[in-house]
Amino acid sequence: MRRRWRIVLIATGAVAALACLNRDVLLFAVAVSASETRPALLADAQWNSPDSARDFRRRFHAGVAESELTRWLQDHGFALDPVARKAGRKVESLPCNARIAIDWSVDPGGRLVSTNANVAEASCL
Repeated sequence: MRRRWRIVLIATGAVAALACLNRDVLLFAVAVSASETRPALLADAQWNSPDSARDFRRRFHAGVAESELTRWLQDHGFALDPVARKAGRKVESLPCNARIAIDWSVDPGGRLVSTNANVAEASCL
């Protein structure tokens, strides 16, 4: 019984020592895992490469009602300019923040003709 407690105390002490020695690494890992992420439809978008946002373009292709796009943008925290047909949002994440710019055009019936999603680096640590 004593031997078991001794092993438990040694293991606990070793874990505590590792946590103290790697405190900064652990804090950074927690911060990264808790930071904001892009909306899922923009997860595949590469920085400064609008053509890479394939999931977004697949969802909001030509013929989709503009109201579906604007509702999605509002639901995901974008600031909209409906007259200019533009929307933007900053994603505060680690290690880099991103700025997302969306623009679109519609036909006279209010259906999407084209969409463009650009993700750019806003700042990095």
